[in-house]
Amino acid sequence: MSNSIITIITSALLFVSCQSTTTSINTTTSVSSSAAKPLNDRKIRIDFSKQLGDMKDSKKTTDIKSLLSQLKEEKKCSIEIQEAKTQSLSTADLFEQCVPSTLIVGNIYNCGKCNKWHNSMASGYAVASDVIATNYHVLDNTKASAMGIMTPNGDVYPIIEVLASNKADDVALARIKVPQGKPALTPASIASHTPIGSRIGVISHPTGRFYTFTEGMISRYFSTQFSKDKEAVRMAITADYAKGSSGGPVFDEAGNICGMVSSTNSIYYNRDKKGIDQNLQMVIKNCIPAASVLKLIENIETK
Repeated sequence: MSNSIITIITSALLFVSCQSTTTSINTTTSVSSSAAKPLNDRKIRIDFSKQLGDMKDSKKTTDIKSLLSQLKEEKKCSIEIQEAKTQSLSTADLFEQCVPSTLIVGNIYNCGKCNKWHNSMASGYAVASDVIATNYHVLDNTKASAMGIMTPNGDVYPIIEVLASNKADDVALARIKVPQGKPALTPASIASHTPIGSRIGVISHPTGRFYTFTEGMISRYFSTQFSKDKEAVRMAITADYAKGSSGGPVFDEAGNICGMVSSTNSIYYNRDKKGIDQNLQMVIKNCIPAASVLKLIENIETK
């Protein structure tokens, strides 16, 4: 058989395969590992902007200046948290049990060129029925018009108060308002410490690829110089994440929060004559250990 005939047959088979796959896809915005439907990332972004925008237009959101003022107070708070779990889970069960606590945390803003709401979206998780945790830098946004969260079920709730924060530790706890008739958040439990070498999982939203699940382990704990007189503890992990994952939960093998995504550092072998980094060798994944989150909670009680 000639090469041209083989090419034609192969192309035809690919076309048929693509046709059948395309016509059978039915997407969703609700998250579950047992769901047969793939997520529709575009619809999630649209729904977030629409719901939070309607709340902003109806004056049901908190003024951004007020939230930023509370954020910069760097105070602590008192909340009741879940008791840590001890039973290890399979990879599939880990995702299934941790998804309900994982949130999209973001804001809407006006570009100044149109009358539509645009969004900037990151990650976070629930620590109480109406309290979320995320990075300090996720909330520290002067361009935002309103801040809110989206649950795995697609419900959007406004952030109405920053309860506690620490800029050096890159942690913030905020209260959300659950509208009447809507379900409360599903809080995750928090582990006080997880050893180096422990298996972990991350659920986050890298550049709008919502509820991406990656696995790895804790590779080290280290201190970093935040300012002239301040140091902060960080936890490095090997699970992948990227831009948009900030604030995402890092779960231990029992489903407890053991850390939170914060930043990355890329290691290159050398630089060229123009000072441009060359030959990427490794990307360090810097996370906030759970102990830094617990530091913000006074008089800790579990249930």
